[in-house]
Amino acid sequence: ELHLRDIRCLQGVSEPAILVRRNAIVVSLEPIKAIVTADCSYVVIPEGADAMLEPLLARLRDGNKDKEVKMPFEFIALEALLVSLVNSHAEIVKRLLAEGRGLVRTLKGGISNKALNRILGLKRALEGSYESISGAYQALEEVQASDEVMSRMYLSDKKHGTRAREEKGTHFGVMQIELLLDAYAIDFVSMAKQLSLMSKEIEATEGFLRFKLDKARNRLIFLDVMFGMIAMWLGANALIAGYYGMNLPYGAYTDGGADPPTGGTSYAGPFSDFDGPSFEFLWASVGSSLATVGGIVGTYLVMRSCGLSRV
Repeated sequence: ELHLRDIRCLQGVSEPAILVRRNAIVVSLEPIKAIVTADCSYVVIPEGADAMLEPLLARLRDGNKDKEVKMPFEFIALEALLVSLVNSHAEIVKRLLAEGRGLVRTLKGGISNKALNRILGLKRALEGSYESISGAYQALEEVQASDEVMSRMYLSDKKHGTRAREEKGTHFGVMQIELLLDAYAIDFVSMAKQLSLMSKEIEATEGFLRFKLDKARNRLIFLDVMFGMIAMWLGANALIAGYYGMNLPYGAYTDGGADPPTGGTSYAGPFSDFDGPSFEFLWASVGSSLATVGGIVGTYLVMRSCGLSRV
């Protein structure tokens, strides 16, 4: 007997589950949902997924054809649902794995905004598919965890009264359904592992990209520090050259008998007997330039000895 709360899982998005009731089995495994009885099966599929019905109906029509061990209708319907579900997930997993491998190769060659957007979309698709597959596996495991629940899945036997499986309560009495569920649980585990490995590979690639970006950022910071240090020493050199340029004779007013300017600036000697730059100004300019070069080299060596120049 089904209650409204049992049928509610067939509407909209719900947690993956296989509910075993007195005369029916409710299957809610995205994207397939169904109610299986001893005589018929009611299947609900998403809009636009009509292609899933053809192979499902073909398996139901074949029934026990070419099978040594005959199965009741509810097991045939349940197997057809699980096969369709596994095939549906297998196609999605195959597409995601192919897209993931191509994207990883692209990222190892270079980074682009388009590739980063593809990573975000792929990670969401991998997460959604992994949750759906893991949910289906957990639903199968929950049913297999109880022999009593599996014994109630023999709807045809209970309807015709051929066996009292619920009274047996033995593991051998539910071996057929347990083997059936376990076979498809293995498929779900395999697909979940493939998705997990692909997610880890993408995370490893992202870590490698973060390392490359951090290295490029450190190089830019190092260049910024170096240019700042060079600018500091050049500014000190300009300060020294400007100071001595205002206070040392340099022969700029010796041509044509021009007199040096008066007032405001003191000069270190007469201009009438001097022609060309003074040695004091020359030594001050050359000395400040050499000191600037030495300061730049010394600062770099100090930074290198402290490990600040490593990028």
